Amino acid sequence: MKPKLSLLIILIILASAGIAALQVRWLTDSYKISKEKISTEARKVLDEAIIEHKDLVAERVRKLLKKVINPEDIETAVHWKMPDSQHVSLGYKTKRSPQESWMSFKVLKKDLKQLQSNPYPLLQKSIDKGNLEALGGIYTSFVGIVSYKPNSWEGKLQDSLMRCFSLHEDTATLNKIVKKHFDQIGWHFATRVVHQKGIDGIYDKNSVINHSTVKQVQMVSTEKRWKPLTENLDSLNSYIRELNKSDDQICIAKPILDDINTILRDEMLIIFLVVELTPSQILSRMLFGLFGSISLLFVIGFSLTYMFYTIIKQKQLSEIKDDFIGNVSHELKTPVATTLAAIQGMQHFDVLKNPHQTELYLSTAAKEMQRLSAMIDNILNSSIYERRYFTIHPVNFNLKDMLTELINVQELHAKKEVTIDLNYQAREEIFSDKTHLYNVFINLLDNSIKYGRHQVEIKIECFDSTVGLKIQLSDNGQGIPALYQKNIFDKFFRVPNPNDHTIKGHGLGLSYVKNILEKHKGSIKLLKSDDTGSTFEINLPQ
Repeated sequence: MKPKLSLLIILIILASAGIAALQVRWLTDSYKISKEKISTEARKVLDEAIIEHKDLVAERVRKLLKKVINPEDIETAVHWKMPDSQHVSLGYKTKRSPQESWMSFKVLKKDLKQLQSNPYPLLQKSIDKGNLEALGGIYTSFVGIVSYKPNSWEGKLQDSLMRCFSLHEDTATLNKIVKKHFDQIGWHFATRVVHQKGIDGIYDKNSVINHSTVKQVQMVSTEKRWKPLTENLDSLNSYIRELNKSDDQICIAKPILDDINTILRDEMLIIFLVVELTPSQILSRMLFGLFGSISLLFVIGFSLTYMFYTIIKQKQLSEIKDDFIGNVSHELKTPVATTLAAIQGMQHFDVLKNPHQTELYLSTAAKEMQRLSAMIDNILNSSIYERRYFTIHPVNFNLKDMLTELINVQELHAKKEVTIDLNYQAREEIFSDKTHLYNVFINLLDNSIKYGRHQVEIKIECFDSTVGLKIQLSDNGQGIPALYQKNIFDKFFRVPNPNDHTIKGHGLGLSYVKNILEKHKGSIKLLKSDDTGSTFEINLPQ
């Protein structure tokens, strides 16, 4: 049995460890997925923030362009005119600059004369509807190429417009927009937006993006040369992957692909969004899965533990059953053997001719059969006392007199030297089942005498309590080992004693005592038990 139990324990441990390992792996993957979701959402937020930032800048550019462009300085010229087409291309430029920097607009032929006489409305309409890229062309043609007087209002507006088209350097505004978008979706991360010009610059240790713990990624080449766009982007993506290996940040890169020439020369602008985060912030987004995983581990652990406990309990019950069968078989065999010997004596030794011998043999057989009957009744009734329909029949009787009578009988018939001291300081008349209560004290005294020393000393004390009677029974026996004290009231349980097989019993006495007292709404407990003796306390409501 022990090897099988050891194997079961090993299997349970291995199964628990395997489930725990799978759950840890699942949680680790879930952690990475949660971080990736934050990264995806952050990338979306950065895209939205850049678009919103462009819209804000475009609105400012519109206002500034209308202030700085003088309608009287606009010059127009037809760039192309097809005979079979209803449209012409009308070019606009400023008269203030001799440079040939034209903006072309497609117009209807029928509107050409009116627009040439008053070109500003078409330009104003284009400014109102234009995005930042279209406004950039208007700025280049009408403002960017003009040299204004120093400190003039036109020159100041020109400087403001020039700074507007370097919008990617305005990281403070962009960061505010990012934070606003994060707040709208309920995310409260620390963020910072920075920009870097060119691919090579991000590998510098002094870069505003580089983290001291991030390994330097080997550049394909640091020479200033034209490189394919794919090579630049692959290099950038490798760098970002290295950055994102850190658990305390997420880095998003957004290349600004506005001008093919700057891209090929490796001079493109790169917007970086760095999201500072902690593991707790990621775990808070996987609370449901984390709680479910922990709950599952708890349920599985509890189930395996309970299964193991049940198996151990069944094993203990099996051992108790085997012990009980052995004890009962031995005790039943004694009266049967004695009775059989008496009968055989009468059959084979002419005992019937001697009346005195016949009476002795019959008396012995009758006593043994009565003893056998009592043992059988005791075993059969042990289950009846636990059933709901079993009821007691309380009557009024004098407890002190009953205990005095019981003490006299025990002291008279005991095979040891027994001294029982009764200290009675409670009400004498009680209302209980006299027969069963008598058996309760018989069982307790019988145990104290059976398991006591050669000179047994027992003390019974009775006191009034708030709910009825409190009765304490103490002896000077060898005590009950602490390992078995919690089981002494279990049915069929006997304290193992491999060194002494002379003390017989079925393990039913204290179980019977407990059941009878519970039927009286009372209780019994073991107050103490050591090598100086044991003390039981009975509470009997009245």
